[in-house]
Amino acid sequence: IDEALKLVRNRKYHVISTQTDTYKKKLKNSQETHRNLMHELEIVEDHPVFGYHEDSSNYEGVLALANDGSHMYAFRVQPNQPNLHGMGYGSQDLRLA
Repeated sequence: IDEALKLVRNRKYHVISTQTDTYKKKLKNSQETHRNLMHELEIVEDHPVFGYHEDSSNYEGVLALANDGSHMYAFRVQPNQPNLHGMGYGSQDLRLA
């Protein structure tokens, strides 16, 4: 019984240590990805070519961001369907002979 208990205990410790190592690797990878993204963001902020301009006198932008300003950078998709209302397909053009 002692031998079986020892075997189960060793297996349990092995599984826990493997899971811990996997978590550490994922955490390290996540931190590295975060660091790279922050570095890219700093590069974008340093280059006004990308359309970023910091205006310290514009307090409204800061308040909008603080108040859930996710709509500030929303994109509007242009429709690619033609407007069929002006092309003679309306119900007023349907006539029985």
